[in-house]
Amino acid sequence: MSQDFLVYIPVEKPRREIISKCFLANLLANKGFTVALFDHTYFDRFGWPSKGLYLGKNFFRTEQPYDLRFYKKMKQKGIQIWHLDEEGGVYPGNNVHDWENCLKNRLNPNDLNIKDKILTWGVWQSNYFKKINDNIDIIQTGSPIFDLLQKKYNDVFYKYDLKVTKNKKDFILINTRFSHANPIRGFRDKFGTNSPISKNFSLKHLSQLTKENSILQHEFIEMIFFLLDKKPNLDIVIRPHPSENIEIYKVFFKNSKVYISDSGPIDSWIRMCKVLIHNGCTTAIQGYISEKKIISYEPLSCENLAGPKLTNQLSNIVSTKESLLEEIENIGNLKKNDHWKSTISVLDSINKI
Repeated sequence: MSQDFLVYIPVEKPRREIISKCFLANLLANKGFTVALFDHTYFDRFGWPSKGLYLGKNFFRTEQPYDLRFYKKMKQKGIQIWHLDEEGGVYPGNNVHDWENCLKNRLNPNDLNIKDKILTWGVWQSNYFKKINDNIDIIQTGSPIFDLLQKKYNDVFYKYDLKVTKNKKDFILINTRFSHANPIRGFRDKFGTNSPISKNFSLKHLSQLTKENSILQHEFIEMIFFLLDKKPNLDIVIRPHPSENIEIYKVFFKNSKVYISDSGPIDSWIRMCKVLIHNGCTTAIQGYISEKKIISYEPLSCENLAGPKLTNQLSNIVSTKESLLEEIENIGNLKKNDHWKSTISVLDSINKI
């Protein structure tokens, strides 16, 4: 493969993407391609070195309305786009109509060149984009972030996973997703005038999101205290969302045995846990693929709150602390269904791509 043709693979959040994208880059390199695995803003800042193929979503930099200048610079350099969105399928709501309303903010296919492609997680995303523009090549590939959770990779990653988790295994993994109530860079950055979320939603809607996140976060913290009180020997790990501030958990659980970590990729923590607890978190799908027991904690105070419902449908749903503890102890009761298959239709997506 010519050195003046690169396959560009951007990395936005290393903890979430780096392993799967390294696998993809390595496979391409072994096929003879020259691959650039890079921080997603690097070539925006320093210029694109050559023509090539871009596998990712960051060429528009934000959700709609977005600035086309980054995309145009890539086209001037002769770079073809294969749009691949790491967050391309799990959205708030109960049905495809709700999800499509979120997907339309992610990408307008009419802004792409006829030579570009859209790689989708699954069926309904592909159908939605085809309704808007049937002239662009739209291919169901799945997403690499799910591939490596398949059990066939467990032995490959075992030593690496123990290193990431500091030899912890068979623990209760609690994944949180409360960045609206607990943003890592503060509320001014999260909801400021120039933030992507503020450009797409009204202040009233953002206030509701913050309220809902605050209630859920409070309920999760109370739930963890309950588990510690009833079962002091439970091995619990809290894994905050990458957009969350970890400090609040360190303050509340500083005098407990709860282990709090935002280090390493989530894959390792999922593979090494025995139970995963969440509410509306994409990690439920990863845990499901990894054949872990998944519990969605939906306390009565939160039952009508907006959030991704698909991930909860894959889980054993409980509404009280007592029933949660019972589910944890009933370790063999794994829920099986096919709710996710229209969202993620391909599991070996690295090979597909």
